[in-house]
Amino acid sequence: GEPANAAIKVKDGAALTVYSCDRDTFTEYLGPLQAIIDTAIAKREAVANEPEKPHFNDLELRRILGVGTFGRVKLVIHKPTQVSYALKCMRKAQVVATKQQSHVLNEKRILAMMDHPFILRLVNTYQDKGELYMLLELALGGELFSLLAKRAPLGDGMGKFYSASVVSIFSYMHGHKVIYRDLKPENLLLDKDGYIKMVDFGFAKILQDRTWTLCGTPEYLAPEIILNKGHGFGADWWCVGILTFECLTSQTPFVSNDPMEGYRKIIKCRVPWPPHLQPMAR
Repeated sequence: GEPANAAIKVKDGAALTVYSCDRDTFTEYLGPLQAIIDTAIAKREAVANEPEKPHFNDLELRRILGVGTFGRVKLVIHKPTQVSYALKCMRKAQVVATKQQSHVLNEKRILAMMDHPFILRLVNTYQDKGELYMLLELALGGELFSLLAKRAPLGDGMGKFYSASVVSIFSYMHGHKVIYRDLKPENLLLDKDGYIKMVDFGFAKILQDRTWTLCGTPEYLAPEIILNKGHGFGADWWCVGILTFECLTSQTPFVSNDPMEGYRKIIKCRVPWPPHLQPMAR
């Protein structure tokens, strides 16, 4: 295109460094300028066309879905649109008493970043004098944990399906530098069509390099977590292997009534492969 001028204003006394970049170099590293402009416009239009978030006063209670540590999860209807949601209600006093403020705030922050079909969508948040609220996408198919209790082992087809779904989730999360750290069947809800919806992001965090926090379900812990060597995204992938094994065999590979013995089994990493498992599953 034609050369263009741009006016800038510099505050008195401020240090100023000006960099220039020719079009060929810009295109080599960032791509065609018009494509970048078109993408930015599309994103801006998508935000502008996004429906207004539901207001708290427009929600109508239908029934209680469950009771948790901090409060209840309620089935609510957004009256103007008749769309159903899950409203997670947390008592502020209970959150403070158990020193879970950072846990709750972290879950809100991470969920707000996520946009994946297999992650339960955070629609809006509210608060009043006594409670915090998260308005969430509805998933009424129960937990993968309950499905395993009724039908495990699930067989190769279903085992692949659910494992691949988690692989898709973790690939997306890790691409955004987010580690999950709490994979277990209880944290995988199912929607009405049987697709996974991952929940409970309180232990998730943005990972710069490694982290040393001990968190997660004992039977799903990676060896490096137990040995306190610091862990990264590999700890999530270890959990995918444990989940796949549980789906295909109905139990985790290092199960033990004694937690310390279970940790020793994990560190030794001697997997008791059942003979019926296909070689590809191993």
